[in-house]
Amino acid sequence: MQRLSPSEFYTYKVTGQYPLDNYYGVKASELMPLDKIIEAKLEMQEKRKQLRKERQKINERQSRLLRNAGDIIMRDMKKMKDENRKWVKQQELVENQLKKISEIIEKISKALNFYFHEATAEVKKLLKDPLNWKNYPELDYYKDLDALY
Repeated sequence: MQRLSPSEFYTYKVTGQYPLDNYYGVKASELMPLDKIIEAKLEMQEKRKQLRKERQKINERQSRLLRNAGDIIMRDMKKMKDENRKWVKQQELVENQLKKISEIIEKISKALNFYFHEATAEVKKLLKDPLNWKNYPELDYYKDLDALY
């Protein structure tokens, strides 16, 4: 049993032609040489590529000529309305987020005022443990921080 070398196997995969002396009973001398087979396959690929390009150009020309100006304008209007809708939604999200942040900033400001002006030394000592914060409504802004993120 004959086996293919790596280069013969590569040639076989590229061309589809089995490169040994016998190809299903047909002698290699009766087959087209491998170089010509590869060349022919590459030429066919190039021709197909050219045909596709030509068809695409023809289709583009026809689609341009068949379009109605009104249809194009309506399509553009729809695209712009969709884009506008998307950005309005984003704007609403941003405005909501800014509103939440402003409220939290206000609460933090009140918490700072409480800590520096109203809290006694004993309360400040208790607040070193974050678990005690829940006992002081002035410091409840930390709950909103979790909801923000």
